[in-house]
Amino acid sequence: MKIEHTTTAGALLAAALVTGCAMIQEDERDDVEYSLDTSGLFEVAQSSDEEQGEAASEGSPDQADSSDPPPLPDALADAPRTDEGYVMAYDELAELDVDTAYNRVRQAFDYETPAQRPNHELAEDIGLYHHVSEPGSYYSMRDGVEIGHDRVILQVDLERERDQTRVQAVYHAFFAGWGRPEDHEPWPSDPEGFERNLIDQLEAALVE
Repeated sequence: MKIEHTTTAGALLAAALVTGCAMIQEDERDDVEYSLDTSGLFEVAQSSDEEQGEAASEGSPDQADSSDPPPLPDALADAPRTDEGYVMAYDELAELDVDTAYNRVRQAFDYETPAQRPNHELAEDIGLYHHVSEPGSYYSMRDGVEIGHDRVILQVDLERERDQTRVQAVYHAFFAGWGRPEDHEPWPSDPEGFERNLIDQLEAALVE
């Protein structure tokens, strides 16, 4: 349809130009000046373009962002969460110095350092991974882990408090589908059972 309007407009313009030139030649002796307004010739084609653009936008509904994590299950609707939306599962003092606690937790959940983890920069960019190490003071580890039958993003923070260590564990759905086996739900299907398994595994690592 757009090509037909453009062709018609071109033909009308050519005819108008020829007619205008003839009129100017015939009346040169009378010193009459003529101006040719061609703006109206293109109104049909322009309107057609605008209509097609509007129709295209109306026919393209907004698509959901595939990277958005799935919503919380009802069982976790009232659970305490961090500013990033991670569910808080554990917050206790351990009778260990912070460096010892770090080594034990890292081994218990198979956390890898940046030098050990493939593509760690890409994982950091999408929020899937981080590994903060401040020996003698503070550690924070985040990565995908499997606990029982569930796979989540687990973050464990370890902070020195005198001769003890504050241990906090938070978790999130395994978002963006990164390597999640088909038989894994994005959020634990049994949050209470999952958190019991998580706490048992943490405390087993932190026993002196």
